[in-house]
Amino acid sequence: MSDSPLWRPGRIGPMELKNRVIRSATNEHLSQPDGQLTTAWMDTLVELAENEVGLVITGHMSVDRQQRSDQGQTVLDEQTDLGCSTRLPDGPSSGGRIVAQLNHGGKKAPENVNGHPPKLPADFSLEKLDQIVGKYRYAAMLCRRAGFDG
Repeated sequence: MSDSPLWRPGRIGPMELKNRVIRSATNEHLSQPDGQLTTAWMDTLVELAENEVGLVITGHMSVDRQQRSDQGQTVLDEQTDLGCSTRLPDGPSSGGRIVAQLNHGGKKAPENVNGHPPKLPADFSLEKLDQIVGKYRYAAMLCRRAGFDG
């Protein structure tokens, strides 16, 4: 490896990284049609983390199955099976870190994916917004349970 600072350990807040190579959030389009995680999705993340990527940021993962941004988007909710997450690397010594990017489609959630027109900000009552906050909280809890680093 080069002596470049890129390959030196780094830190983001309390999270230590084996190097400063970061794979930015993309959409892998490797979920099942209903948004369920797949081994192909997990294998892709793990392969990056176990090689020379210090931090892998997942593609946007929907917190609301009814507000997905596209057909290939993964979903983190009460129907999510975390079985394939057992392959996540454990810390920077065994591989890179993996952080989940959480998402709610809102006005970018197309009708052909969700079965109803996209929702504009004005379509959400304060009660509905509180429910969405709860969905983010639940998805974050799933990430922690699955072993994501953030």
